[in-house]
Amino acid sequence: MGKTKASQRVTSTELIQRAMAVFARGFSFTRSITHPYLAERVGPVWVVRDGPRRHGDYRREEWAAHAVEPADVDRIARQHTRGRFAVCALAATGQSDAPLRSGYKALGYRLGGTEAVMVHHLARVPRVVAAKAGPAAKPAVIWRRRPAGGRFCRSICAKTRRCGNTWP
Repeated sequence: MGKTKASQRVTSTELIQRAMAVFARGFSFTRSITHPYLAERVGPVWVVRDGPRRHGDYRREEWAAHAVEPADVDRIARQHTRGRFAVCALAATGQSDAPLRSGYKALGYRLGGTEAVMVHHLARVPRVVAAKAGPAAKPAVIWRRRPAGGRFCRSICAKTRRCGNTWP
């Protein structure tokens, strides 16, 4: 393992907060294909939900919190929700989840499931160098939105940069 400076050390709470932010933004990106899905921070809690709609029902919101009391998460979510919502409570490794479980159960929530969140520091991932443009350069794979239908399509672009419907 490499040596870390004191200024680079991160507490488990800070690490989980960073992981929550990355997850919320990534999750909202994957849900944005049909309608914009936003990742927002409301106080100490993250929420992922639909952007404003002109018509139609909103999808279920998901509120995620770490190191926040269940009653506070419930109060914030109920004040700012647009409809249906679920709560994701994160506990650090080695931390007992019994207080979280009993706190949410006392508020009338039921457990939908539990799963682990994994964090990778990306320190050992090799750096990607962009290819130079030129006659010997290989075509780049570019993802674009198709004008009709709004779905993403894959395009092999060289000089034309036309978007073709060439799914693998």
